[in-house]
Amino acid sequence: MNAFAAGGEGFSAALLGDGTVMTWGTTANGVLGRPPWTEGPPRPTPAVVPGVSGIRAIAAGLGHMIALTATGTVFSWGADADGQLGRGDNVTSRPGLITSLSEVQSICACDQTSIAVLASVHVMTWGAVRPWNRPGGSSRVSRTPVPLSVDGLGQT
Repeated sequence: MNAFAAGGEGFSAALLGDGTVMTWGTTANGVLGRPPWTEGPPRPTPAVVPGVSGIRAIAAGLGHMIALTATGTVFSWGADADGQLGRGDNVTSRPGLITSLSEVQSICACDQTSIAVLASVHVMTWGAVRPWNRPGGSSRVSRTPVPLSVDGLGQT
């Protein structure tokens, strides 16, 4: 059985060989992806994230998680102050699919930012994206995935 691990600020996660994800640590912002949904004492015992299965990769940001399924879709859960869950406005911290993403090949998360590489080789980013990540450079936050746009890196 293969297992992979990821961790953020005060929490950890493991991807098991059967495609399930287990989490443990702080309960802040629903980062464990499982009850209790309100902040409480840390949960030191790993437990499965319910409703999240068929996972082939995980990534942890500062207080959020993203998980790539075998079919190329992405689940997200945890803190969303800067749109890092990628599911638009008024989302809960509970696990949910980023419906605007498909055919995802790989994922990455850091701080309050998430990134996905699509089968088309386009790179999408969301969350606390910097002005140079956005066409026109006008916003620091994107609540949904947008194409990465950096001088010298054209995506057509």
